[in-house]
Amino acid sequence: MRRHDQGAERPTTEEPAKRGLRHDLDARARAARSDFDARARAARSDFEASIRQRRADFDARNEALTARTGRNLPAAIGIALAFAVVMLGALLIWKPAFMVVAAFLLGVGVYELASAMRFAGRDVPRIPSVAVAIAVVPAAFLFGQAAALFTLLGGIVLISAWRLVEVATGRTKPPAGNVVRDLTNGLFVQAYISLLGACVVLLSAQRDGQFWVIAFILVVVAVDTGAYATRLNLGKHPMAPRIQPEEDVGRASRGRSPRASSSGSS
Repeated sequence: MRRHDQGAERPTTEEPAKRGLRHDLDARARAARSDFDARARAARSDFEASIRQRRADFDARNEALTARTGRNLPAAIGIALAFAVVMLGALLIWKPAFMVVAAFLLGVGVYELASAMRFAGRDVPRIPSVAVAIAVVPAAFLFGQAAALFTLLGGIVLISAWRLVEVATGRTKPPAGNVVRDLTNGLFVQAYISLLGACVVLLSAQRDGQFWVIAFILVVVAVDTGAYATRLNLGKHPMAPRIQPEEDVGRASRGRSPRASSSGSS
């Protein structure tokens, strides 16, 4: 009877020890988990702080670079890549789609140049100028160089007539010299953008002409990139201090870049 009673009493003495051990293990697990959570939160906050600092440094460098060169480099790269995808797709997949791309670029280029001339005091009619630039594209692609040439000449006559009608019907009469300058500037816009664009469209319409257009665009990209690098590195060095003290290498390269990009995008 005593042995039986002693055996029955053992579980009652061992249960508190097991419960204490289990409680101790649970406490250690909770402590380890809380320590892991604390370290994870600290690592996350450090990572987010590092990302914010790098973003701030990148924005500061980009602002300094934009102020120095006059161009937002990430935005320029994004726009260039988007145009490259659209243009390569049009040239390599279905060439007639290139007419839409070329017409859009020519229209935008003519509108911007005509607007810039208006700000400079030269009144170039924008509506007929853009219409002629767009009309040259299908004429060149579908009907060839003669059709493109006659479309361009007819467009120049239309732009000149438009400006003369504006002068005749306007309340104030500008001097004859200003009208002549307006007409010559309208001719310049078409010769500078529409004519060059028509040449590129004519080239694309030829057999394997899309590859020549791609090579042409690559040349323009190289010139534009070189102009940007020149502006970045040599922008404060005078080109001819005795002739033009205010003209430096950076300003000259910045002027070269839009000309190359406008002819290339055309």
